Amino acid sequence: APIKATAEILNALALRRPRGLVIDVGSLKTPLKSGFEALIGAGCRVASIHPMFGPNTRLLSGRHVIFVDVGSTEALDEARRLFAPTMAESVDMSLDDHDRAIAYVLGLSHALNLDKDAERMDWGDEPPEEQLRTFVFWFVHNIVGLHRPSSSLEKIHIQEMVNPSPILDTLVETFIRPNHMKLRAIVAALLPDDATEQDVRHHCFSVIGQCLHYKFARPVMDRLYDDIEFTEDYVNALAEHITNVSLAGMRAVPRQRLVAAQSGRVQQS
Repeated sequence: APIKATAEILNALALRRPRGLVIDVGSLKTPLKSGFEALIGAGCRVASIHPMFGPNTRLLSGRHVIFVDVGSTEALDEARRLFAPTMAESVDMSLDDHDRAIAYVLGLSHALNLDKDAERMDWGDEPPEEQLRTFVFWFVHNIVGLHRPSSSLEKIHIQEMVNPSPILDTLVETFIRPNHMKLRAIVAALLPDDATEQDVRHHCFSVIGQCLHYKFARPVMDRLYDDIEFTEDYVNALAEHITNVSLAGMRAVPRQRLVAAQSGRVQQS
């Protein structure tokens, strides 16, 4: 329900005084404060949590659940026990700290142009080779941003990759996963029909890894070759190079399997 409607529901529940545990799972807590207080004042057990993953998540290993104390420690402990059988990681935050963190996520999403995701690109009738080229050019220019200096928020984004916090879960579900699934579809179309799940994953990670290398390793590259200038033309050439290397790797998969099979037969003989 929308935040305003949720606040009204909480206040209405306070009048009914339900005997069960009331759990809020909204992404913002401050607008619901009066509802929490009304429930606690009515003697109800109320807890507030924020699962940092989407509704389609099946396994909770490595996922985070934020537990927010809204004035009833016993109710929060009861909510925490619901996740005890899972491998979800528990994170405790105050109401104010939680909402500040979520505000940061929303600001970061805006700063990184997360609305420009690959799902909205018009692929038309392009063959998968051209779709990959389009994806790489989009990723390098809009996400990695090689031809411009890193903004403060992009540096924070990089920090999340190196030292992940629960905020990374939201970034993955709202932005990274949808774009990764688009890349998966392209890679799967380029690989042989008998490609394994591992094949698809490895080639997806290879494409992204090549793009990110030029972002993370740029300070080293600048010191190795002081004549490199990350102009838009240079970045376009890098994107073309990444595309060609990736396509060559995918086209080599059938030959790699043949060599592996022949090697196995030689060892058996």
